[in-house]
Amino acid sequence: MIVVNDKIIKFYEGMTIADAIKEAGEMIDYMTIIMQDKSIIQYNQIDKKVSDGTNLKILRILSGG
Repeated sequence: MIVVNDKIIKFYEGMTIADAIKEAGEMIDYMTIIMQDKSIIQYNQIDKKVSDGTNLKILRILSGG
């Protein structure tokens, strides 16, 4: 099982961060902070494989004035 922003999704062998985010119905871009088990993941590292039990948090950066 993988948890993405408190949504539980089924883990499968070879799953990447991008796969998990997509399975959870989340969308990201380069302005999104991704945390994997309390470590920040760069946007260009979303093809990194995850393991069963991984916890991902998606934090959106908002700007404006």
